[in-house]
Amino acid sequence: MNISAWGLLLFLSGCFMRTESLNTTSDRLYKDLLSPDYNKYIQPLYNETAETDVGVSIDLSQIKEVSEQKQSITTSVWISAVWSDYRLQWDPLLYDNVTKVFLPQAMLWKPDMYLENSFDGSGWIFDYKDMANSFAALEHSGAVIAIQFQHVTTFCDLNVQRLKKLSSIKWRAFYDDNTN
Repeated sequence: MNISAWGLLLFLSGCFMRTESLNTTSDRLYKDLLSPDYNKYIQPLYNETAETDVGVSIDLSQIKEVSEQKQSITTSVWISAVWSDYRLQWDPLLYDNVTKVFLPQAMLWKPDMYLENSFDGSGWIFDYKDMANSFAALEHSGAVIAIQFQHVTTFCDLNVQRLKKLSSIKWRAFYDDNTN
């Protein structure tokens, strides 16, 4: 075997060893984060008076249909939500300096958000049945970034004769706000 073949063999063995190390670290981190103690149905609160702040942005991708007869508009939107889940924090030094992972959204707590003026009653955002192939970015600080692509149909007050088109998308969060 010549020197270049040995060099290639050494390089490839180093690549495989590093990949195995990352997989082991990722597996360990995944198991530690989503231990049996983690409950995706429980809102991440430090205590009974705390709140979970959720930042939401909606980007219009496409207007698919406008129906004057039905008084509705169907759009395609990207919905981004960011929040912090203290239960999903880790020290990167304990996990080969891994600072971000991607986990299936279906395995994480997500805010209950509903499209209030949904035309067809299917206004749940981050619906678990639609999560099969959706991932969320999780940072070591516990920050969760979830993005969902969705088609939404909303009621829309349309009057083409007066060239007046008034339409809005109204969101509502369903949660216990601890105000008695």
